[in-house]
Amino acid sequence: MAGAAEAPGRRADRRPSFLPSSPDVAFCGYSIPHPSEKVVNLRIQTTGATSAAAALRQAAVDLKAAATTLRDVFAAACEAGEAGAAIDGAPPAVVPPK
Repeated sequence: MAGAAEAPGRRADRRPSFLPSSPDVAFCGYSIPHPSEKVVNLRIQTTGATSAAAALRQAAVDLKAAATTLRDVFAAACEAGEAGAAIDGAPPAVVPPK
């Protein structure tokens, strides 16, 4: 279905894969019963080393850490770009004249 990822109820389609990459997770999946409902059904099957709830909590912690790192790197890049400095050997940002 074209444009399904753009529907408000389909935001789960764009989730990062923090949960499936866990070594304790054997299977994870989701379903959205209906686009008009604000509900996402999760199914998490673990290897038995941890519970599904613990695996989901750890994935949330990992996602938050990744978002914090991304925010910090982006903020540093914006500050360096405004100053015209290079980041990690990259050429300086070109800012068009006002």
